[in-house]
Amino acid sequence: VASRGTVAAPYAVNIGNAIPFATQVTADELFGYRLWSITRADNSEINSAADLEPSHDIPHTDATSNSGNLAPRALVPNHEQLHGGEGQEAEFSGGHAASIQGVLAGDYDAAPTWSGGVFALENQGQIDASNLKVIFASDPFPLDPSMTHYKLHPDLVDGIKRAHFDYSYEDTAWQEQFGTSKFVPFEYSTHMNTILQIHQTNDVTYELGTL
Repeated sequence: VASRGTVAAPYAVNIGNAIPFATQVTADELFGYRLWSITRADNSEINSAADLEPSHDIPHTDATSNSGNLAPRALVPNHEQLHGGEGQEAEFSGGHAASIQGVLAGDYDAAPTWSGGVFALENQGQIDASNLKVIFASDPFPLDPSMTHYKLHPDLVDGIKRAHFDYSYEDTAWQEQFGTSKFVPFEYSTHMNTILQIHQTNDVTYELGTL
Protein backbone atom coordinates (compact mmCIF):
# COMPACT_ATOMS: atom_id res chain seq x y z
CA VAL A 1 0.00 0.00 0.00
CA ALA A 2 1.30 3.46 -0.85
CA SER A 3 0.20 7.03 -1.31
CA ARG A 4 1.56 8.67 -4.44
CA GLY A 5 1.58 12.32 -5.38
CA THR A 6 -1.01 13.52 -7.86
CA VAL A 7 1.40 13.78 -10.77
CA ALA A 8 3.03 10.40 -10.02
CA ALA A 9 -0.17 8.37 -9.55
CA PRO A 10 -0.71 7.66 -13.28
CA TYR A 11 2.84 6.29 -13.49
CA ALA A 12 2.08 3.89 -10.62
CA VAL A 13 -1.13 2.77 -12.36
CA ASN A 14 0.30 2.42 -15.86
CA ILE A 15 3.75 1.04 -14.98
CA GLY A 16 3.21 -0.73 -11.66
CA ASN A 17 -0.45 -1.81 -12.05
CA ALA A 18 -1.30 -0.04 -8.79
CA ILE A 19 -5.00 0.22 -7.91
CA PRO A 20 -6.04 3.60 -6.40
CA PHE A 21 -8.94 3.36 -3.98
CA ALA A 22 -9.00 6.40 -1.65
CA THR A 23 -8.17 10.09 -1.42
CA GLN A 24 -7.96 12.49 1.50
CA VAL A 25 -10.51 15.16 2.41
CA THR A 26 -10.82 17.64 5.25
CA ALA A 27 -13.32 17.34 8.08
CA ASP A 28 -15.66 19.50 5.97
CA GLU A 29 -15.04 17.13 3.03
CA LEU A 30 -13.10 19.70 1.02
CA PHE A 31 -11.38 17.87 -1.79
CA GLY A 32 -7.81 18.14 -3.02
CA TYR A 33 -5.94 21.29 -3.96
CA ARG A 34 -5.85 23.84 -6.78
CA LEU A 35 -3.32 25.34 -9.12
CA TRP A 36 -3.05 28.99 -8.19
CA SER A 37 -1.25 31.67 -10.14
CA ILE A 38 -0.25 34.27 -7.56
CA THR A 39 1.19 37.74 -7.42
CA ARG A 40 1.65 40.32 -4.68
CA ALA A 41 -1.59 41.78 -3.34
CA ASP A 42 -0.27 45.30 -3.93
CA ASN A 43 0.58 44.63 -7.59
CA SER A 44 -1.97 46.88 -9.32
CA GLU A 45 -0.76 45.96 -12.83
CA ILE A 46 -1.55 42.23 -12.59
CA ASN A 47 -5.09 41.28 -11.63
CA SER A 48 -5.73 38.22 -13.82
CA ALA A 49 -3.79 35.76 -15.94
CA ALA A 50 -4.66 37.89 -18.98
CA ASP A 51 -2.44 40.66 -17.55
CA LEU A 52 0.69 38.48 -17.62
CA GLU A 53 3.25 39.38 -20.29
CA PRO A 54 6.40 37.67 -21.67
CA SER A 55 8.44 40.44 -20.02
CA HIS A 56 7.24 39.35 -16.56
CA ASP A 57 9.44 37.07 -14.46
CA ILE A 58 7.21 34.02 -13.89
CA PRO A 59 9.11 30.95 -12.65
CA HIS A 60 7.76 27.42 -12.51
CA THR A 61 8.76 25.24 -9.56
CA ASP A 62 10.35 22.14 -11.11
CA ALA A 63 9.88 20.00 -14.21
CA THR A 64 7.91 17.16 -12.57
CA SER A 65 5.48 19.28 -10.52
CA ASN A 66 1.80 19.21 -11.46
CA SER A 67 0.63 22.58 -10.16
CA GLY A 68 4.09 24.12 -10.45
CA ASN A 69 4.77 23.21 -14.08
CA LEU A 70 2.58 20.74 -16.00
CA ALA A 71 -0.84 22.15 -15.03
CA PRO A 72 -0.09 25.81 -15.89
CA ARG A 73 1.24 24.72 -19.28
CA ALA A 74 -2.12 23.08 -20.00
CA LEU A 75 -4.58 25.31 -18.13
CA VAL A 76 -3.37 28.91 -17.89
CA PRO A 77 -5.04 30.59 -20.91
CA ASN A 78 -2.06 32.54 -22.29
CA HIS A 79 0.76 30.20 -21.30
CA GLU A 80 1.98 29.80 -24.88
CA GLN A 81 2.30 33.57 -25.16
CA LEU A 82 4.36 33.67 -21.96
CA HIS A 83 6.66 30.70 -22.47
CA GLY A 84 6.01 29.42 -25.97
CA GLY A 85 8.53 31.36 -28.02
CA GLU A 86 12.25 30.95 -28.44
CA GLY A 87 14.07 32.15 -25.38
CA GLN A 88 10.85 32.27 -23.37
CA GLU A 89 11.02 28.87 -21.69
CA ALA A 90 10.11 29.09 -18.01
CA GLU A 91 12.88 29.13 -15.42
CA PHE A 92 12.57 26.94 -12.33
CA SER A 93 12.61 28.34 -8.80
CA GLY A 94 13.39 24.97 -7.21
CA GLY A 95 10.15 24.50 -5.29
CA HIS A 96 6.79 25.90 -4.26
CA ALA A 97 8.12 27.65 -1.15
CA ALA A 98 10.80 29.37 -3.23
CA SER A 99 8.22 30.58 -5.75
CA ILE A 100 5.79 31.83 -3.10
CA GLN A 101 8.44 33.61 -1.05
CA GLY A 102 10.06 34.96 -4.21
CA VAL A 103 6.78 36.58 -5.25
CA LEU A 104 6.36 38.12 -1.80
CA ALA A 105 9.95 39.41 -1.84
CA GLY A 106 9.42 41.02 -5.25
CA ASP A 107 11.95 38.74 -6.95
CA TYR A 108 9.21 37.37 -9.23
CA ASP A 109 6.22 39.14 -10.76
CA ALA A 110 3.96 36.09 -10.48
CA ALA A 111 4.19 32.30 -10.16
CA PRO A 112 2.10 29.14 -10.41
CA THR A 113 1.94 27.10 -7.21
CA TRP A 114 -0.37 24.82 -5.28
CA SER A 115 -2.95 26.24 -2.90
CA GLY A 116 -1.84 23.94 -0.08
CA GLY A 117 1.68 25.36 -0.22
CA VAL A 118 0.40 28.85 0.57
CA PHE A 119 -1.67 27.57 3.50
CA ALA A 120 1.24 25.47 4.81
CA LEU A 121 3.68 28.40 4.82
CA GLU A 122 1.12 30.61 6.54
CA ASN A 123 0.36 27.94 9.17
CA GLN A 124 4.10 27.67 9.83
CA GLY A 125 4.28 31.43 10.36
CA GLN A 126 6.61 31.95 7.40
CA ILE A 127 4.31 34.18 5.32
CA ASP A 128 1.22 36.34 5.59
CA ALA A 129 -1.08 35.06 2.83
CA SER A 130 -3.02 38.33 2.83
CA ASN A 131 -0.02 39.83 1.01
CA LEU A 132 -0.77 37.57 -1.97
CA LYS A 133 -3.61 37.57 -4.48
CA VAL A 134 -4.75 34.74 -6.73
CA ILE A 135 -5.06 35.69 -10.41
CA PHE A 136 -5.95 32.21 -11.69
CA ALA A 137 -7.41 29.13 -9.98
CA SER A 138 -8.03 25.68 -11.43
CA ASP A 139 -10.66 23.14 -10.49
CA PRO A 140 -9.55 20.93 -7.58
CA PHE A 141 -7.03 18.15 -8.16
CA PRO A 142 -7.11 14.96 -6.05
CA LEU A 143 -4.59 14.81 -3.22
CA ASP A 144 -2.12 11.89 -3.12
CA PRO A 145 -4.43 8.90 -3.73
CA SER A 146 -3.84 5.77 -1.69
CA MET A 147 -3.36 2.59 -3.75
CA THR A 148 -2.69 -1.10 -3.34
CA HIS A 149 -0.59 -3.60 -5.27
CA TYR A 150 -2.71 -5.48 -7.79
CA LYS A 151 -1.60 -8.92 -6.53
CA LEU A 152 -2.69 -8.50 -2.89
CA HIS A 153 -5.11 -11.04 -1.43
CA PRO A 154 -8.69 -9.63 -1.33
CA ASP A 155 -8.85 -10.06 2.46
CA LEU A 156 -5.76 -7.89 2.90
CA VAL A 157 -7.15 -5.28 0.51
CA ASP A 158 -10.37 -5.23 2.52
CA GLY A 159 -8.42 -4.63 5.75
CA ILE A 160 -6.41 -1.81 4.18
CA LYS A 161 -9.59 -0.14 2.96
CA ARG A 162 -11.24 -0.44 6.38
CA ALA A 163 -8.17 1.17 7.98
CA HIS A 164 -8.70 4.12 5.63
CA PHE A 165 -12.48 4.46 5.60
CA ASP A 166 -13.56 3.28 9.07
CA TYR A 167 -11.02 5.20 11.15
CA SER A 168 -11.21 8.89 12.05
CA TYR A 169 -7.92 10.74 11.68
CA GLU A 170 -9.30 13.86 13.34
CA ASP A 171 -7.01 15.34 16.03
CA THR A 172 -4.15 13.04 15.06
CA ALA A 173 -0.62 13.69 13.82
CA TRP A 174 -1.93 12.87 10.33
CA GLN A 175 -4.39 15.77 10.40
CA GLU A 176 -1.77 18.08 11.89
CA GLN A 177 0.66 17.32 9.08
CA PHE A 178 -1.68 17.07 6.09
CA GLY A 179 -4.77 19.03 7.13
CA THR A 180 -7.04 16.10 6.26
CA SER A 181 -8.93 13.85 8.64
CA LYS A 182 -10.76 11.26 6.57
CA PHE A 183 -10.59 9.23 3.37
CA VAL A 184 -13.25 8.85 0.69
CA PRO A 185 -13.45 6.38 -2.22
CA PHE A 186 -11.38 7.28 -5.27
CA GLU A 187 -12.28 6.49 -8.88
CA TYR A 188 -9.22 6.77 -11.12
CA SER A 189 -10.91 7.52 -14.45
CA THR A 190 -13.18 10.17 -12.88
CA HIS A 191 -11.03 11.90 -10.29
CA MET A 192 -7.83 11.84 -12.36
CA ASN A 193 -9.50 13.04 -15.57
CA THR A 194 -8.09 16.58 -15.43
CA ILE A 195 -4.62 15.29 -14.55
CA LEU A 196 -4.71 12.85 -17.47
CA GLN A 197 -5.72 15.67 -19.81
CA ILE A 198 -2.82 17.78 -18.50
CA HIS A 199 -0.44 14.90 -19.15
CA GLN A 200 -1.83 14.45 -22.66
CA THR A 201 -1.36 18.15 -23.41
CA ASN A 202 2.24 17.93 -22.20
CA ASP A 203 2.92 14.72 -24.21
CA VAL A 204 3.72 12.79 -21.03
CA THR A 205 4.53 9.12 -21.59
CA TYR A 206 4.33 6.62 -18.74
CA GLU A 207 7.77 5.06 -18.90
CA LEU A 208 10.42 4.53 -16.22
CA GLY A 209 12.76 6.92 -18.02
CA THR A 210 10.28 9.79 -17.77
CA LEU A 211 9.67 9.54 -14.03
